[in-house]
Amino acid sequence: MSIKLVDNEGRVLESLIGESALKQAEELQERSKNKEGREFRKGVSSNNLRKFYDQFLKIYDSRVDSGSKRVMLLMMKAHIHYSSGRLNYRKFNQFISERIDAVLSSQTDKDFANLLKAFKLNFEAVVGYFPKSKN
Repeated sequence: MSIKLVDNEGRVLESLIGESALKQAEELQERSKNKEGREFRKGVSSNNLRKFYDQFLKIYDSRVDSGSKRVMLLMMKAHIHYSSGRLNYRKFNQFISERIDAVLSSQTDKDFANLLKAFKLNFEAVVGYFPKSKN
């Protein structure tokens, strides 16, 4: 499944910062109940979400060419894929993979920069809407 980050004119979709980000934050905080009925976190923790967001910001803010940023995004995607298998972050892995794939689909450096900015704004909004962990 691919995600659209910008409209046909290259503008960031407002829904990525608004209702869509709120819904994504709720989905990423997946909770479940064990046999005794106690609730536990099944999705990504707020600490890990912020850790991966910080990792993304380092890529976004780095002063390297778009080719180097593409490689760093692919490494981030691989790192999150590994963590998702180990820590059961499947929805978070899907969230990140869809957005990285959308950014990497860009044909020009200008499109790449625009899509990367849209991804940053969406990721930032999701982090903002994500509640603090209850454990």
